[in-house]
Parts: sequence; structure tokens; C-alpha cells
Amino acid sequence: MFGFFELLNIDGSFLLLNVLIQLSLMASFAILFAKKFKNSAAARYAILYSAMLSLPILLGFSLLFQAGEQSLVYLPIEDSSFQTSTSNSATGLEFAAAAKESSASNGEYWSTEPEGTIHFGQALQAVYTEYLPVNLPSVATLLADSESKAFLLWQWFVGLSFSLQISLLWFAGFCLQSLGLVRSFQKLKQLAARSRDLPAGEQEKVDQCLEGISLNYKQVGIALSREVSSPVVMGYISSTLLLPEGFVSQLGHTELRAVLLHEMAHVERYDALKNLIQKFLLALFWFHPLVHIMDRMISISREEICDNYVLSQQQALEYGEVLLSVSAMQANLAMSPNNNLRTAQVPLAMGMIGSEWKLEQRIIELLSERREKTMKLSKPRNHLVQGTLVSLSILLAACQVGAAENVNSAALTAQDRELAEQQEALEMNALALESAAEIMEADARRMEADVERMHADIQRTEIEIARINDEAAINADIDIRALRMGVEAQRIDIEAREMVRELREHSVELAIDLEDVRAQVEQELEDADIGGSIRESMDELRSNLAELDEETVVEGIDSEQINLITRQALQTALRSLEAIDVEALELSIRKSLEIELDSLEILELDINIDIDPEIDAIDFSADQVRQFEIERLNANSTLTI
Repeated sequence: MFGFFELLNIDGSFLLLNVLIQLSLMASFAILFAKKFKNSAAARYAILYSAMLSLPILLGFSLLFQAGEQSLVYLPIEDSSFQTSTSNSATGLEFAAAAKESSASNGEYWSTEPEGTIHFGQALQAVYTEYLPVNLPSVATLLADSESKAFLLWQWFVGLSFSLQISLLWFAGFCLQSLGLVRSFQKLKQLAARSRDLPAGEQEKVDQCLEGISLNYKQVGIALSREVSSPVVMGYISSTLLLPEGFVSQLGHTELRAVLLHEMAHVERYDALKNLIQKFLLALFWFHPLVHIMDRMISISREEICDNYVLSQQQALEYGEVLLSVSAMQANLAMSPNNNLRTAQVPLAMGMIGSEWKLEQRIIELLSERREKTMKLSKPRNHLVQGTLVSLSILLAACQVGAAENVNSAALTAQDRELAEQQEALEMNALALESAAEIMEADARRMEADVERMHADIQRTEIEIARINDEAAINADIDIRALRMGVEAQRIDIEAREMVRELREHSVELAIDLEDVRAQVEQELEDADIGGSIRESMDELRSNLAELDEETVVEGIDSEQINLITRQALQTALRSLEAIDVEALELSIRKSLEIELDSLEILELDINIDIDPEIDAIDFSADQVRQFEIERLNANSTLTI
């Protein structure tokens, strides 16, 4: 790979010249040889298509032979023939150098960039240092500076060697052609997706037209589309035939059979896949006009071969009328205001009526008596054609042209070879020195960036020191406030201890009072004599009953009823008093009094207040607080200075 880039950069003009001459000779031979078989489409197709397939073989062997400095036939030419291209390349180098110096003086492009910026030229130079004539611009700078992006790109392109410029132009054209093929493939898929199946009547008509033909048509899908103006075959694995709307109904049985036979011949020959390969090779060699001529001749030969399939079953005059009818229908569809035709811009579409050659010329060739109606060459002849063209391509690849002083590497004298090697070594050393200088310049730019970062770090450090000083002042204020809070905590602690002492004294006095109340209650219970009072009440009730009996005897019968009621009431009260358990009553009263006294004792306060040991440990005086404030003020003054 490196040898190829070296060859392309150092002697690329001769490499491209050899490829161009070899391709031209191969294409010219194929075209002239094919014209010898004007009446045989099968022979012309075999020659031209085999030649098209041999072109990449020719290109590969040519690059291989030139990279290895080997040749079968070598034609030396004078260097003056390429002075123009060399001067153009030198002018480009001078222009790039001048632009580089101008940009460096203005500080626009070659200015110091941050570390980590990736340069496109430096990235390539790391691999192909000796193959690139100038340093490529920075991708980051190109994207950042939109106004000078196009100018810098042109500057880079002009600075390349002539051979590299041509190679880049070829690659750009190949990419555009390949993109067109991809779009064509997508359009064909969209056409197939938007098509619809044949109605039952038209399908029956198609089946009747295809009866008895030898081609395999049963696996071919047939559909209708409003976006085609003539029958189109598509598909590389499974084929599909698209017919225009109303196409089947407008043609007669004989005409429709001829059209279907022509399209089925494309399917039988796998022309869709062959056409895809053909268009890809055309995209690869898009720059060569003879390859375009070969492509056109191949397409014409392919259609003629499919016409021969039809002529094997129909008369040439009838088939000519079919072509005229189909062409008229296509013209009507194209002129219709409601047409939605999409096949005109699809290179991969193979229509029955194409633009390769005029319809009149096609019909004239159909009616020619000299026309050979063979549809393909025999295998021996086909293999002979292919082998001949492949051998010719390899032979042409071994025939080269070059500078007169480099007639052949085998013919160079030892002294000339040594001088060439020394010159090459000097050039490589010069490139290496230039690369080392650029690396040193990049290191210098990185050192400047490091110095700037160090200055930025110093500024950040100064800012951090100022912040630390501010935090120290804040911490001093916090310490003063902490000392003041400690003094206040001591004062609160003293007051709390005094309150605890007073509460404990009140608790002792309350306990003494409770004991006095208990003794007084017990004394009053003993003095009360509840049992004696009840017995006295019972004696009094008995005496009242005796008096009531006496009054009843004295007063007579009239008050007997009243006395009876009174006696019953007194007897009831007496029985109630007699039923009282005096001892149990006294015991119950004593227990009630004791419970009340116990509840008062429970109300006695338990004065146990815990003092924080940290507050006990604080021992600051007012003098110490004042001394600490004086020290803080002195420290702040020192920091300010």
C-alpha cells in the first residue's frame, strides 16, 4: 500500500498515463472487434460484455506491475512531455507555501491552538509523511472559520501533486455515480411496491399469450403501474415485469405475445443482474468516453438478442409494427397531463423502447436479410472470447510507458541506481527534517500554552488565599461568639442550680405538712366515736317507740291508725341502724382517709435537674473574652497589610 502511494506521488503522472492508455487500447480493440460482427448481436454482446468485465482486471494488473517496476514492453518518453504537469504541481506548492506564510504572519491559521486539537495534515503525515507534498490544514480550524474554509480546501487541493488531484477527482465522480445507482435501485423498489396485480381478465389474456413458449415465465410476477410508459423488467433474484396501465387491453393477442416474449427473454438471460454489474463498471470508469460507448453498444446488443427471441416465432414485419405501437403508446403516456412517469431517470430500468438507438434504425435492422438471429454463442466460442480478452488485458497491463532515464529497472546501471537511491534518501531526510521542525514548532506552541496555564493557576491560587483569609476572619468571629455563649451558659447554669435548691426546700416543707395532716385526721377519727353515735340513735328510736305505744293506749282507738304508721317507720329506721356494721364502717372511713393522704404524697415533686457537663466545664471570664477580641483585631490588621 505504501509503495502505491509512493508511486502515485513521485511518478503518479506516468501511472495515470499508463492506465489511461491501456484502458483506451482495450476499449478500442473491443469496439473495433465488435463492429466486425455487425449482423450478429450475440457475438457483439459476448465481445463487449467480456471486455467490460476485463477492465478491472486490466487496472489491477497495471497497478501491480507498475508498483513492482516490472514490464514486458517499455516505451521511454522524454521528461519534457510532462513539464507542464510538473510546473502546475510546483506552482501549486508555491501557492500553498505563500498562503501558509501569509496566514502565519496574520496569525489566522498557524496560530497557537489548545492542546488536543487534531490536525488532518498531521494525522496523515504520521502515516504518509513522504507522500504528502504539503501539510494539510487543521480540521478544527476549517470548521471554526467558515469564511476561509473553501479557500483553505482549495489551497490544500492545489498543493497536491497532479496525480493526486486527478485521483481525488476520479474518486469524487465514482462516489456520485455510485450514489446514482443506489437511488436508481431504491426507485425500482418503490415502483414495485406501488404496483398492483393484473385484473382477472387481463391475467387470463396474458396466460393465453404465454402458452407454448419455451422460456420459464411461471415464476415471474406481472403487475400494472401508472409510473412506467413501456414494459420494464426489474429484480435480481425474483423478477417482476411492470406493464403500463391499459397496456394489456390496448394490444392484440399477437402484439402482446411479442412484447411478453421480448421481456421474458430478459428474465431468461438474467439481464437485470448483468445490467447492474455493467452500470457499476461504468461508474468505476466514468471518466473514459470509450467505456460509455461500450456501455451503449452492450445495451443495444442486449435488446437485439431479445428481439431475436421474438423473431424466432414471429415475422420481422409484424414485430416492427408491434414496436411502432408500443412506441406510440409510450409517446401518448409521456404527453398525457396526468402522467406520473418515473422510469426515465432510472438507469437500472430496462424498457422495451429505450433511448440507445432510434426506432427507425431498429426496425431497419429487424428487416435486414443479413441479420443473424442467433440468441447466444456456443460455450466454446464464448469461453474463447472471454479467455482472449482477459489475456489481452493482462498483456496490455504489462506494456508501459515511462521516463527515458528510467527505461527499465533491470537496465539501470549500478551507478545510476545508487544515485537514484541517494537522491531518494536525501529527499526523505529533507522530509523528515521538515517533519521534525514542525514537531518542534508544535512543542513550542504547547509550551506557550503550558506557560499560560501556569499564569492562570497562579491567579487562581491568589484568589484562593484571599478566600482563606476571609474564612479565617469569619472563624475568629465565630470563636468570639462561642466564648460569649459559654459565659451566658454559665450564668444560666447558676440560676438553674439556685432554682433547683429552692424547689427541694419547698418539697421538704410539703412533706412535713402532709405528715401533720395525716396525724390530725387520725386523731379526729378517734375522737369522733361513730359507733357510739349510732348506738345512741338506736336507743333514742326505742324510747320513741315505747312512748308511742303508751300514747296509743291513752288516746284511744281514733288515733290508732296514725300511731301504727309512725311505729312502722320507727321500726324500719331501727332495723336499718341495727343492720349497720359499725366496726366495718370505721375501718372503711380510715382506709379512705389513708388513700387520700397517699395521693397527696404522690404529688410530692421529684426535683432532679441534670446539668450539662460541657456547661460545667466552661470557665471563661470577661477579661479573657476581651483579650481574645483584641488578638482577633490585630490578626485582621496584619492580613489587610
